[in-house]
Amino acid sequence: MANNDMQKKLIAEGVDITVYALAVMGAITLSTPVVVISGCIGLLYGAFKTIGILKNDADNLTTQQEKAIKSAIKKVVRKYKSGNKKELLNYLNILISDELKAEKIGTGDSIDTILANIKASLKKINKNESYYYTEKDINEFTTDFKLSLYKKLSKNWRIAITKLLVDRDFVKKKIKEHDDLLKDHEKRIKGLEQAKPYEFSLHAVALPQKITKLIGRQKEKNDINTILKSSSVLIKGMGGIGKSELARAICAERTTNSEKSGWFNFEQSLNNTIMKIANPSQMKTPQGIEIQHRLVKEYLLSLGDDYTIVFDNIEKLEKDETELLRSLHCKLIITTRSQFDGLDNIFEPYPLEAMSESDCKELFEHYSGRKATADEEKDLDNLINLTGGHTLVIELLAKMTKPPTAYKTITALYAALQESKFDLSALVSANGDTESKEFRKHMLKLYDVSKITDGSQIHVLKNICILPSIPMPYEKLCGWLSDSNKYDASIKQLYEAGWLKCEDNTITMHNVISETLKMRFENEIKFSDCKALLKSLDKEIDKDTDDPERYKAEYMPFCVSTAEYFKGIENDDIMHLYSTMANIYRDISEYQKAIDYNNRSLEINIKLYGEEHENVGAVYNNIAGVYKDMGDYPKALDYYKLALSIKEKVLGKDHPDTASTYNNIALLYADMGEYQKALDYYKLALSIVEKVPGKDHPYTASTYNNIAMLYQDMGDSKKALYYLNLALSIREKVLGKDHPDTAATYNNIALLYADMGEYQKALDHYKLALSVREKVLGKDHPSTASTYNNIAGVYKDMGDYPKALEYYNMDKDISEKVLGKDHPSTATAYNNIALLYKAMGDYQIALDYYPKSLYILLTKLGPEHPNTKTGLNNMAICYEESGADMDKFEEWKAAALKKAEKEIKK
Repeated sequence: MANNDMQKKLIAEGVDITVYALAVMGAITLSTPVVVISGCIGLLYGAFKTIGILKNDADNLTTQQEKAIKSAIKKVVRKYKSGNKKELLNYLNILISDELKAEKIGTGDSIDTILANIKASLKKINKNESYYYTEKDINEFTTDFKLSLYKKLSKNWRIAITKLLVDRDFVKKKIKEHDDLLKDHEKRIKGLEQAKPYEFSLHAVALPQKITKLIGRQKEKNDINTILKSSSVLIKGMGGIGKSELARAICAERTTNSEKSGWFNFEQSLNNTIMKIANPSQMKTPQGIEIQHRLVKEYLLSLGDDYTIVFDNIEKLEKDETELLRSLHCKLIITTRSQFDGLDNIFEPYPLEAMSESDCKELFEHYSGRKATADEEKDLDNLINLTGGHTLVIELLAKMTKPPTAYKTITALYAALQESKFDLSALVSANGDTESKEFRKHMLKLYDVSKITDGSQIHVLKNICILPSIPMPYEKLCGWLSDSNKYDASIKQLYEAGWLKCEDNTITMHNVISETLKMRFENEIKFSDCKALLKSLDKEIDKDTDDPERYKAEYMPFCVSTAEYFKGIENDDIMHLYSTMANIYRDISEYQKAIDYNNRSLEINIKLYGEEHENVGAVYNNIAGVYKDMGDYPKALDYYKLALSIKEKVLGKDHPDTASTYNNIALLYADMGEYQKALDYYKLALSIVEKVPGKDHPYTASTYNNIAMLYQDMGDSKKALYYLNLALSIREKVLGKDHPDTAATYNNIALLYADMGEYQKALDHYKLALSVREKVLGKDHPSTASTYNNIAGVYKDMGDYPKALEYYNMDKDISEKVLGKDHPSTATAYNNIALLYKAMGDYQIALDYYPKSLYILLTKLGPEHPNTKTGLNNMAICYEESGADMDKFEEWKAAALKKAEKEIKK
């Protein structure tokens, strides 16, 4: 009995100290864990007191302490009032059974009495505060608590409780552990920041391996080098006057002098141009493209003034592109034929005039391979005068006197020019226009003077002139024109004659020449002349490859140029090219272009095959998919049903293609929230695919997965789990455990288990998904970050806040690094961390993260977006619960909205 009395005394002292300490801490700090634990200890205190375990001194709690305990209990219950009953009960269970590490005390009857008192307390709270925890909820909680209490209670209540909850040394130890964890975390982040996911190289698209010596322009080169000491430079001039050659020579010279240089050929836009140095293997999705675009910009911004970068032949700039140029720290050389507003305060303009007569003569002799004889000197002077000092024209004319061309002497060539009345002398200047009728008229004469009569050469010129003036891989070009490469010799001859440029195994036609030839062949270029080219380009962007779809966009400028040239032609080849281009544009999220090219394909299909052909159904299906991606569900549904009516009529209701459309309609209805209609269409699709291609096919697994997700949305977890396991068994068997689709199924099962409250099973499956994604996609991939976020959510639901914070931070770090600090996904990461700190009762840190999240949401999504509204509401609740001045929140909100409005206008 003495031992029993001593045990009671120790227990009473421990509870007494704990209740007192936690009641005060809960009242003062409002820390959620402290509040919850103090509330739970209050319940235990009442239970122990009822069965006579506590000593009498424990009855002497002050009114203030009792009030604090009561307040703490109310707070924790109120926190989970809206729909999270199971979360509350699980949270209380963990805090009591896992944290109070003491051995079983008393008898089974004593424990049952404790549980009865806890039940009674919860019921009383439920009744008095109008909460709705059912009898079943409370019974489940107390039963679980009973089992865990038997396992977890320690021998000495005083030592266990005081050391765990109020002992300062223990708290200090925990703080030190947290600090150590934080230091390790910061170290890991620093390592991630220093690690480069891809080593960008400007020289991947930069200077040619062999730099042609700059002929003439020495004064201009010296002028520009002087400017570059203090500023970047904008070289303006008409097409073909020598801007690129001058910039290339300066770049090469700077590289030789131990500086670094890079070269970009402008393609469509500056943003598209700089993506040439991106990592294609990391651009498999529109999100991947966005990530790589940001990384490329950050790389360029990191370059110092020991770098010189050339952007050659810029045609236009958007506002954000101008701002990017303004922000770069390296030296820039821009060449352009266009006039840009707002660049003069970034670059020093340098108008490039016609070459001097002496430089022109040197250039002519370089390309002709010989000096003019005494008899030719005067004719050469006259010939140069006719060129107006236009460097591209001088090169062409010089090569016409080089064997085996028709003109053996400079005199003969000059005579031919006189006869044709060729004369550019009054048309060439820095502000000259190569698109003027007068200039083009004389360039057409130049083609006639060249006397190109070889049919193969003419065929090559007809094909290349309709392509954009950007470098084409030499071997690919030969293959595009003919499978047998029979035009290889003609391409080389045209290069030697000056009509083509060849550098680093690429072929380019100067835009001045291509525009001239398109005029020359205006009524002569037939579709049959370019059919092989068009089919080759279609195959180029449609073939299966490990490269992402966005990387195929490298060839899109060639496809666009060809398709636009033959826009009036209506045949299978053009139609198929339009469809392929539409698919690529959809993949890279350029939806309007995808719609436009699908409509072109649709128009041709209907004309060729009629309105009820399966090809027409396929195009309807494609258009529906684009509208779905755009979020225009009514239009998407209209087009899906058009596709379905054709497929059911032409292919039948049991055809796999018909099943595919059933599946698409089901997905759309699910997105629209019409679950029963979605289920009806899924079952139609499933009845087909289980027969063809069969129950063990990945496509069937996808259908099972879709049905499972639908049942989850409908709240039927049991059926959802059944179908997910069917999908998983197929994917593990057919695709393997390390396949991304298998990882997606692990993720979906985990999500379902989390919703069901089976947290350990959820964690097990999330970690299976994580191991695959880290291995296949890498630790810095957004999908990997998403899995970290999911794991954090489970730990939060389990009440393990330190673990939840660890994984939320991992998600945040990747989002900041890969997507950027102003991306909506990063805002979500900040919001999740804020919610966690709020749940922990650390309102100050929560209120540090909410603004970071909301500034992004306000700017990127706008104040009316649901995510923004939810974030503002969360922050307001945090202010209210922390006891902070709500007027300050309103002031912050007004200022934030005003700031976001300014950012959006920019």
